[in-house]
Amino acid sequence: MFPRYITKANFEDRLNRISSILKTYLPLFSSWDMDAIGGDKVNHKWLDQLSSMTKDDLAQFDANRKYSNLDDPLWMDLQDEIKELSRFSSSSLVPNRIQTIGNQKKQHELNQLFELLINDQKKTAFDFGGGVGNLAYFLEKELEMDSRVIEKDHKLIESGKIKLSKLTPPSKLSFYQEDIKSESKMPFLMDSDMAIGLHTCGNFATNMFRVCANHKVKKIVNFGCCYSKIEGDEYNLSSASDKSLLLNSRALSCATLGFEKVPIEFYDYRCKIMDYKYSLYHWVYLNHGSTDFKPMSNSRRSLYKLDFEEFSKMTLTKFFSDIPIPKLGELNTFFQTQKNQSLLKYFKSYYALSRYFGPLIESYILCDRALFLKEKNYNVDIIEVFDPSLSPRNKAIIATL
Repeated sequence: MFPRYITKANFEDRLNRISSILKTYLPLFSSWDMDAIGGDKVNHKWLDQLSSMTKDDLAQFDANRKYSNLDDPLWMDLQDEIKELSRFSSSSLVPNRIQTIGNQKKQHELNQLFELLINDQKKTAFDFGGGVGNLAYFLEKELEMDSRVIEKDHKLIESGKIKLSKLTPPSKLSFYQEDIKSESKMPFLMDSDMAIGLHTCGNFATNMFRVCANHKVKKIVNFGCCYSKIEGDEYNLSSASDKSLLLNSRALSCATLGFEKVPIEFYDYRCKIMDYKYSLYHWVYLNHGSTDFKPMSNSRRSLYKLDFEEFSKMTLTKFFSDIPIPKLGELNTFFQTQKNQSLLKYFKSYYALSRYFGPLIESYILCDRALFLKEKNYNVDIIEVFDPSLSPRNKAIIATL
């Protein structure tokens, strides 16, 4: 059984409290990496304390979420407040009773969704951004829903139709090719039973809300994702939002991370990536004056089995082709310099600290979205549905007319 709806006043109070905290500590999670490489680091006593920690203590603070390693009463009080403001009512976690395809995460999500939607059997459900129709087919098969997929990618639709036609008996799923915009007109959606968006990225989520509200969809179930892809001020939808709170993509990316503990092996690998990439940026800045950011996206594990010089030569050739390759040994020597190692410790400390603000930023976005839907006459709740260790974006906005 799911909890009662949270009142609008509670959402507004939570939003205002979160906004006040975020504005107070904004530099600690919104500063650009290339600014720090150029010498414009954030000065704060918490960063100084983290930078002076041993490697093991910092790893415990970051990977194991041992926030008490940062010994400061103000920090400890802040953590209590973050926990309070980012906690929502939760559904019961259920064992995987239904056999599904996919990895452990996907199987868990589908089983939880089954429990969440058990009272909506045989209704019509539109899956926003439904791809080839995997979720829609699950709802059709397990909950006897009249499932329909809304997807803009023609290739995914055709692939889904072919896949579903091979089932016995064939699925009755229908597909609508639509590029969801806030002003989209879709008469087939008017007064429909339900719209579902599972991990809707960036502005796709807010456009879904607008379209559903405009077409008076009776129930909306939405899980947000990839908040760093939000463009404009789409994190300030409601009239209650703080329009003076400006969250850049650096800040929004904090809300997109997992907030649970991670294995030390994963943490070490993440640090290796940071060490190599930021050292290369640092060398390029000091030797060539450039603070241009390159979206490398080169996190293949094989790259980080190389030494720094081999990694750098490959990366320079691919992303900095105008910069000549330095002489043998220069890059490895630079990597070990005190100045570079000090910068790397700063980045590890900054990222470790900024990750603690992620739950608060996500909660601000979710509360604002909930208030926006309340202004459209929906009753709204925010519920933690998935196990966050398996599916970090585990919170659903559930809105009903």
